[in-house]
Amino acid sequence: MSGSRAIALGRSSLATLWLREWRTLRDKALRGSSASRRPAHLLLDLDEEQLIVMLREPDGEEVTLDACPPAAWSRERLTLAARSASSRSRGRKVLTVLSCAQAVTGSLFVPQQARSQAEDIIRDHLRRKMPVPLEDLVLGHEIRTAAQGKLELAYLAVPKRQVEGILARLCLRSTDIDALQAPARTHLQPAIVIYNVRARGTKDWVRRGIALLGLVALLAPIGGFGMQAWQQNRILSDLEAQAIAATEQARASTDELKTIYSLAGDLERLTAVGAAPGVVVIWEELARLLPDTSYLSSVEIKGNEVHAEGLSASTSDLIKLIENSQYLHGVSLTGPVVFEREHGKERFTLRALMRTQRFPAGEGG
Repeated sequence: MSGSRAIALGRSSLATLWLREWRTLRDKALRGSSASRRPAHLLLDLDEEQLIVMLREPDGEEVTLDACPPAAWSRERLTLAARSASSRSRGRKVLTVLSCAQAVTGSLFVPQQARSQAEDIIRDHLRRKMPVPLEDLVLGHEIRTAAQGKLELAYLAVPKRQVEGILARLCLRSTDIDALQAPARTHLQPAIVIYNVRARGTKDWVRRGIALLGLVALLAPIGGFGMQAWQQNRILSDLEAQAIAATEQARASTDELKTIYSLAGDLERLTAVGAAPGVVVIWEELARLLPDTSYLSSVEIKGNEVHAEGLSASTSDLIKLIENSQYLHGVSLTGPVVFEREHGKERFTLRALMRTQRFPAGEGG
């Protein structure tokens, strides 16, 4: 066999190998994991007094792996729990899932033909329901088959700062969490949505690249031709570039985490606010009361007080609407009402008192 013929065969084998690998990834992304290979979940459930770590198998079986006060938690305990979950799941993939107590979740039922518009439908629904910008939320949804030829769009929305606060409290990075989950309800199957894709994807690509390098080395023609050595060297250079890119992403994530820790005091305060029972009830009540001519730019809850800022065509009419709420009363302005020509509305800051200081723990979902 001539040298040019061997080089051509080597190139063809390498191209075929990469094409097969790409098709495998594409098919897996399009159809998802089969029912027989559904991943198990390593669930982190945090409340004010205790963090419970349990393994939930696809068949519904649950095994508690760890339980401790939040102050006693550490990354080492997460590593041990992950190893235990991996050994118990018998080779099945295990996703680390963080339960968010104050997540807003629900379901919408749409025709089968609306599958391609599922994300737009959910975003439009939450844009009208939530009194905060969608850019400040972590959003996700699951598409489930419902009766009578319809689809169930199970959605989840949680403030980004609340997720970041929980991670900082547990000394975790965003790359430690694969998915988010709303608390389980007796009347609603909990929605589980992917939280961190890019970091996991980068690691998977590096691993696959290293495996492919080994395969290429085994499949390379024996002969020691200079051109073949050059091709292998080029493959090594490409993989090295991928490893460097992954390292740069990891450094960027580390810098971002340092920034989050530098704001630990503020995050701690926001976490306390977000964890108070009834926060989501107040959000939904404000969204229900606000007319189309008014909207809020910020909402903050301090103990028994709700502080809000925004724009309205008539601040006095807005105060009357809020005063008639079943949850709020004692509405008063905390600053001057200023007419903004740019928006054609009045900018206001106000304070309202909750009719009861705390709501039952079951509310807010």
